[in-house]
Amino acid sequence: MLYSGNFWNKYDNEIGLPSSYEYRDDKYRPSGNNAEKGMIIDLTTPEIYFGSGNFYVNSEGHIHASGGGDIGGWVIDEHSLHSNIKESEGRITLDAGEYNKEENKVTGPGKIYSHNHTKLDTASNGFYLSHDGLSIGSKFKVDISKDDGGELRLGLGAVDNGTNFHWVINGKNSDDVPTYNGQGKALLN
Repeated sequence: MLYSGNFWNKYDNEIGLPSSYEYRDDKYRPSGNNAEKGMIIDLTTPEIYFGSGNFYVNSEGHIHASGGGDIGGWVIDEHSLHSNIKESEGRITLDAGEYNKEENKVTGPGKIYSHNHTKLDTASNGFYLSHDGLSIGSKFKVDISKDDGGELRLGLGAVDNGTNFHWVINGKNSDDVPTYNGQGKALLN
């Protein structure tokens, strides 16, 4: 085992060993003796662990990385990965979802979006995709979170549910017809 002396809270300088070799309680969480600094390389397991918990490689080769950095033009944030350009220039973001730092896990649904189109009802440039649907710009939205079977909206005001003219195709009933600006069957007769 290779480690830095500052990795441990309780380290005996006289004998050159920590009081306990337990360096993690579970997959990524440091043990009580971990000072959340330094680094350890376990040559037996093998594992690599940063004291901060932001980087970890387990014996199967699985990697946990957070807290910052980049890989080939993609920036690593606390719970997202995004292209290394400004939102206004078309950044694409892979967002893992709501992140609980105490439990070191994601507790809400993830999403993929571009520009600052961060929600289903955001009527800005870019796109949004998540568990609740898909929207593109301000003129296309598929909302699958509706209790009535979901709906597809096309046209001005489609994404932000505005009053501009747009088509709505509802999946509630098999005899439903597309509507245009609130008018349904009358348009088809």
